[in-house]
Amino acid sequence: MRTFRIACLLACIAASFTTLAETRAQQSPSQILIPVAVTDYKDRYVSGLQKQDFVVYDNGLPRDVTEFTAMAQGPISVAFVMDLYGDKGNERVEEVATQLVNAARPGDEFSVIDFKNGSAIATNFQQDLHEVTKVLAAPHMEQLPALKDGMRLATERIKQAHNPRKFILIVSDGNAHTRVYSRDEIDALASTTDAAIYTITRNFTGISALAPGEGQARASLDEFTQRTGGRHFTMESTTESRDLAMRISADLRTSYVLGFQSQDTNTTYHQVEVQIRNPEVQFLWARHRPAFVVQK
Repeated sequence: MRTFRIACLLACIAASFTTLAETRAQQSPSQILIPVAVTDYKDRYVSGLQKQDFVVYDNGLPRDVTEFTAMAQGPISVAFVMDLYGDKGNERVEEVATQLVNAARPGDEFSVIDFKNGSAIATNFQQDLHEVTKVLAAPHMEQLPALKDGMRLATERIKQAHNPRKFILIVSDGNAHTRVYSRDEIDALASTTDAAIYTITRNFTGISALAPGEGQARASLDEFTQRTGGRHFTMESTTESRDLAMRISADLRTSYVLGFQSQDTNTTYHQVEVQIRNPEVQFLWARHRPAFVVQK
């Protein structure tokens, strides 16, 4: 059953991420802004890069970087989707979300999407950290969360966020789903948001003890999150909740913002690639949303 649920979760998120990777950019038809996280071969965040260190390709053609902000760390808006079946065994992965809220900075705001009696419910975005952590720590019902409904509600709620940097964070335990959702259903849901999606899943048994197919499923989940500029994090049995929360917080906050003028006026679809060319620093990786649809 665990494998079945993860497979269904992946089907849901895969379709979401395909659409999110091509989401509508909220900017002018000729200008595109791209948040870019840069890490080295040890997965450490890299600061100190300059505008000239980046090369941007738009539909395969090089573009000049016309706008540049180094290591943007402004306030963020996060919508949590609590994909948890009950509380037993989920205390530590739930604690990651709580610790992330406790590490908030001025201006940060949070919404929580949970499931009660088979329905997804959401709180308004707020900056009262005590209230947010109370909602996160509330008992989770022992029922199968309707993840698609939670994602739909998250994409609607994120429109009410007050900060330009928006994220949806799925906190999942990896138990069974009861239904596989079609690509058309998920595309209709996901095409309305420009938020990057992050996921946290737990793995307390070790890779060798995963049910058949789970290892591949988790690897695929990681790939899907990268397609939106997000990231998949795994909570291992030895992982400290606070350490993982700090890692996620750094990832949400640490990015460059690159802007370029698109010369291709014949299409609204833009496939984007960012490369780093700095002869003094090698083996750097730029993570970003790989495609945008810009409305004319």
